Formats: sequence, structure tokens, C-alpha cells
Amino acid sequence: PQIALLFEETLKNVQRKYSAHVSLPPAVVEAYTLSIKHQTTVRRFWSRAPLTCVHGDAHIGNVFFEKSLEEPTNRAKETMGFVDLQCFAAENCMRDVAYHLITSYPEECLPAEERELIRCYLSDLRRAYALAHGGQECADLPSEEEAWWQYRCHSLHALHAFMISAGFMDLMVEEAAARVVQRVVNHCHRLDLLGAVKGMIAAVQEEDARAGVARKQD
Repeated sequence: PQIALLFEETLKNVQRKYSAHVSLPPAVVEAYTLSIKHQTTVRRFWSRAPLTCVHGDAHIGNVFFEKSLEEPTNRAKETMGFVDLQCFAAENCMRDVAYHLITSYPEECLPAEERELIRCYLSDLRRAYALAHGGQECADLPSEEEAWWQYRCHSLHALHAFMISAGFMDLMVEEAAARVVQRVVNHCHRLDLLGAVKGMIAAVQEEDARAGVARKQD
């Protein structure tokens, strides 16, 4: 109940505080409120296997780049990594992908390029897994369509995070907060977040119904 109240007050604060700067389509507001009403169900969907290690707050502000010299050639190389690991968790791999692209990738380019970026991610994930496991293939690697579905579902995480940052805590300058919230809202609307939230709820309810039938048969 406390979490639901937090999310409800956050939405009201954003609507009041940023009404002149942020446009919230009714479908996104409905998706947000529906996810609050069914927060346990949504959480169960997000927590379904297969899971992997994720950063959890993978926006561009938590990325660092470091230059160094590669031995023994002394060629310059640049590596990157993440700071602020307080949200590190076991989640679906698309959580970080959706969160990072929606909050940090050039907004005007993302609609045309996000599916190819997801394909590249899956390809690199496949290669990395094989390299770490003696050439063995990853049995749990999602298909492109499954990854796209999960990408849409996990766009909700970006909406939750930045609605709270802007509406509940003074973590960002108001002008910047308004811009990033609008950016996230626009992407969530484009990705039909409402349809994704309804799909998550239906998937868990169907899973529960099958489990109930199985128990009766036992």
C-alpha cells in the first residue's frame, strides 16, 4: 500500500508541477496507474526467468569512460563502465537495454534504430556466452520478437524511475526533469506501454490459471 501511495502521489506531483512543460497522453497515464494497481503482478512478470545481472539504473549519467595504453603495443584504448550500483539486481536482460536506450540514446534516432540495436545486443550476448562457456550456446537467449516484447514491457521501469525522480524527489533541475520525463513518456506512448502492461497482467493471470488447473488435476 505504501508503494502504491508513493506512485500515486508522484503522478499527481508531476501533473501539478510540470503541467506547463510535460504532456501526458491518457494512454500513458492509464498504463502508469494500471501498473500501480497491479504492481505485484507486474513485479512477478519482471522477475520471471531467464534472469541476468543488470545495473538497474543504466542511464548515461552513470556511465564512465577511461583511456589507457594497451600493453605491449602502447596503443591507446578506451574502456567504459558503470558507477552507482545500488540498483544492481537479477532481472530480464531487456531491463537495462530499454532503460538506457529510452533515457540516453538520441531521441530522434531511436525509433528507426532500436530494433537493430536489440539485434546487436543479442548477437553480442550470444558470442559472450559462448566465449565464457567453451563454445556452448545459451539455451535461454530470447528470440528477437521475445526481446522486443520484453523491451516494451521494461519501458515501464524507465517511466517509474523518472516519474519518481521528478515528482517525488528534487534530484534533477526542474528544466532537465521536464525534458527527460517528456522524452520517456513519448517513447512509452510510441511503444504502446498500455498494451504492454495489459499483456504482462494477462500473462501472469494465464500462468496462475494453468497452475490452478494443474493443482486440481493432481
